[in-house]
Amino acid sequence: MAAVTLLVALSGCTTLAGDPTIRPGLNVGRGQVDAELQVAPPGPRDGADPAEIVRGFVHSQAGSGGDFVTSREFLTGEALRTWSAETRTLVFRGALQVTDVEEPTPTPPPEGATEDTADDTAEDGPTESAEDAPTRPPLEAGDRVLSLSVMAWAEVDRLGHYRELPGTQQVTTEVVLARSAGQWRIRYLDPQFGRWLNTADFERLYDPYAVHYVSTGERVLMPDIRYVPTDRVATRLALLQLGETPDYLLGAVRHDIPVAAQLNVGAVPVLDGVATVDLKGEGIGSDPTARENLWAQFFATLTQVRGVDRVQITLEGNPLEIAGVEDVRSLGDLRFTQQTTSARATALVRQGNSIGTPNLRARFDDVVREPTTAPRSEQRFPWIDEEWRNLALSPSGVELAGTSADALSRWRRGTRYEAPRFATDLGRVCYDRHDVLWAGGIGVQVPRERLFAFNAAASPADPLRSAARPVAVSWLTDRRVLGCHVSPQGSRIALITDAGADTAPQLDIGAVVRTTNGLPIAVIGQQSVGARFASVTDAVWLNETLLGVLGRTHPTGSGAETAEDDPDDPDRLQPFLLTVGGRSVALPTLSGATRITSTGGERNLIVVTADEQIMVRVGPQWLPAVDHGSEVMVAGR
Repeated sequence: MAAVTLLVALSGCTTLAGDPTIRPGLNVGRGQVDAELQVAPPGPRDGADPAEIVRGFVHSQAGSGGDFVTSREFLTGEALRTWSAETRTLVFRGALQVTDVEEPTPTPPPEGATEDTADDTAEDGPTESAEDAPTRPPLEAGDRVLSLSVMAWAEVDRLGHYRELPGTQQVTTEVVLARSAGQWRIRYLDPQFGRWLNTADFERLYDPYAVHYVSTGERVLMPDIRYVPTDRVATRLALLQLGETPDYLLGAVRHDIPVAAQLNVGAVPVLDGVATVDLKGEGIGSDPTARENLWAQFFATLTQVRGVDRVQITLEGNPLEIAGVEDVRSLGDLRFTQQTTSARATALVRQGNSIGTPNLRARFDDVVREPTTAPRSEQRFPWIDEEWRNLALSPSGVELAGTSADALSRWRRGTRYEAPRFATDLGRVCYDRHDVLWAGGIGVQVPRERLFAFNAAASPADPLRSAARPVAVSWLTDRRVLGCHVSPQGSRIALITDAGADTAPQLDIGAVVRTTNGLPIAVIGQQSVGARFASVTDAVWLNETLLGVLGRTHPTGSGAETAEDDPDDPDRLQPFLLTVGGRSVALPTLSGATRITSTGGERNLIVVTADEQIMVRVGPQWLPAVDHGSEVMVAGR
């Protein structure tokens, strides 16, 4: 039996659209579909043949409302009892293919066999092994077996985790139909069938939202993106907030919502802009800090929902109050840090050996001009020999850092300080808002150590306070760190790594664990978000849930010749937007792109090319900036 193809696990822009261009201003949690816009597909037609029943069942899943009453009219027997649209959602392009499967004449099952007995005559699915193939009950006289096939590109699991596939992949499953009251109905479905939606219907029926967790190191929230159906959004988000913490955040976030906590009435009503969360369970809000944290999580998560302005939390009908706070109107009322990002961060440009302040305004003409020299920065950094590469600028703009093979240097107040040798094969360095300098490499004393941090608040002349300290990352022991990039609030890190010189670099995200003074001690993860990419060269955080990425994608699998189909072509590096939820959307291509950064958000993206052009994003296009340079260093990146 050809079974459902197991999807490659993947762990983004903030919205899905028929036009794949991400446009600024579309935010996570853009709201639910109006109740009056519900879609009700037709049920099964009397006398419909098996193929029509199967197509009707799949098409009925595009109905809104979430009850799937119409979908169940296509089912009978085991399928009616066990099918759940919540199991997973498969997203596909193109048309659904339905074909008859030639089956041998059914024979009585062996004595003692049950409906769950495996069918040894089944064929493997396109990529699935026979051992992993789901079983099917024995066929009965009159049964019809049909094969369903689509070209899938993404899926969403029952907890809302979105996964892109590495290219479009064929997914195939088989269904068994039988007559019920004279009409064909589906009596068996693969247990993992769930819901199949074409791209347009998925865009209409799902929205991305953030579920929030409290960092262990400081009072900030870590958003985790989930894709949620547009019906009963407040209730769905509350249930996700009450659910288990994702594995890739365990150890980096607190657990102030008890495992026993649940909704008292099974729903979160929204009335006059107030979402009321009535909880029950032992240990809820048992101490003041835990109560504030619980409030902060629900407040941040539920106020994303359109029409929700306030949140009320009760415990079996009694208000769960916060001492000294009559009405929670912001996270600040709960003593949580609210990060603010300036419109533009300080940027410097490297032109040969000199460091200057660039003019990043776009040129709108095609006139060829001689390169101009950028004026020296206020910090008046000294000339930096070309052997020092991959420069990074501290958050305050007073320090530069760079690497040369196995050496790392820092420049401050006109002086170069070389760090004592701590690792070999150093990668691209970065700073974070806590004044920490990060660097990847292979530890000199302990080779399994691959990520290091410097206290950049200390003087580089102080060898004790500014020494490199290893950061524990269990999943990096056999990988090489090529680049590291820390999120704006410092709670996540994007790591570009490979398994050796001849392997493709990949992008993963980890959660940063810090001490109370802000210094990192570990990175928890790994959260794989880049399965679409054959390789990733560079990345930059645009906000706490969105990155700009420079990479190459896997072939589309469509048979069409595209720019993505030659991963070895140096001109095929392409900029993308990628969310921590795994959704990626391509930006306009650029020839010869080598680095990507931003002075603030996706509107201010910058790409540097191999011929030292600085390209800035202007609406849907890239235009050359007034100045040129081989590197653009943005403060705190």
